[in-house]
Amino acid sequence: GWSLGPHRAAAQDATEPDASVRFIHASPGAPNVDFLVDGQAVARDIEFGQAADYVALPGGDHKVQVVPAGQTAESAVIDTDLNVDSGEVYIFLAMGRLNDIEGKVYQVDTGDLDEGKARVRLIHASPDAGKVDVR
Repeated sequence: GWSLGPHRAAAQDATEPDASVRFIHASPGAPNVDFLVDGQAVARDIEFGQAADYVALPGGDHKVQVVPAGQTAESAVIDTDLNVDSGEVYIFLAMGRLNDIEGKVYQVDTGDLDEGKARVRLIHASPDAGKVDVR
């Protein structure tokens, strides 16, 4: 079995858990994109309507850039700052039409739920659908 002595527990307490960020391409008409964080590609060749896997980022400030797939940061269509808190979960949407593209960040509620309950998040990202009703 595993034994967790006091030294190991103390070291673990001092370590801040990473934040988790999911990048989503929600810009209709835009080409496939790469998402860069602090200059490094964290999700490549993401097509419209696709979400990348969650990426672990240390808490704090990061630079996020969205570029046409295979291109460098100089070609960014979105260039923005992202501040994340350790242990929290976020969704970053590249949304709007290409000439109006912007990054939007949503924090994900990961709080406890009652047994048998689920949580669903709906984000209206259509640039031209107007207001919608969800039933």
